[in-house]
Amino acid sequence: MGLIYDGPYAEDVNRHGMHEGYVARLLPDGTATSSWDLNDWTDHSGLVGACSCGWQSTRVRPPGEDGGPEYEAALRDFELEHLDPLIDQARKASWPRWVAAVTAYANRIADLIRQGRYDEASSQLQALTTEVTRRDGVIAQLRAEQDYRAARELDSPVLVFAPPTRPARHTRPAPPPAPPPEAPPGRSHGQRR
Repeated sequence: MGLIYDGPYAEDVNRHGMHEGYVARLLPDGTATSSWDLNDWTDHSGLVGACSCGWQSTRVRPPGEDGGPEYEAALRDFELEHLDPLIDQARKASWPRWVAAVTAYANRIADLIRQGRYDEASSQLQALTTEVTRRDGVIAQLRAEQDYRAARELDSPVLVFAPPTRPARHTRPAPPPAPPPEAPPGRSHGQRR
């Protein structure tokens, strides 16, 4: 079972190798499993978020079962500690890299036109058109993420607190809010394999 990022920057995130997150079990000898799919899952000392690229969280969660709270916490460790920084890195590099590629296409096309090599120029222009169309899909995914976040903000209750007039006694902290009913676009949360 794994978690694969398939959002707008997936191509950049996975440029140098696939990043599939999973929960590894720590075995009694201190080694970590390479996947969750071993037959005997009862003999482990903890869970850690891990990635197919070799990354492993330093945070050890208590032993647990697939889908349990410990398992979900370890998978969140993968997302927060490894995947999110990769996405941020890709977000910063993606558009400048794309502009450089499109500029190179345009310069190549202009050079071919100057040389009278119109068939090659047309072929390069078609390749550029394909690249621009593909990038429009990235913008559509970014828009979907933005719409998702906006809808989440509208659905969230607004909490207003009055300033305390005296110290509170014997109070309990409020329980954490329930997790969202669906995953944000670009994260295959429910599609583990």
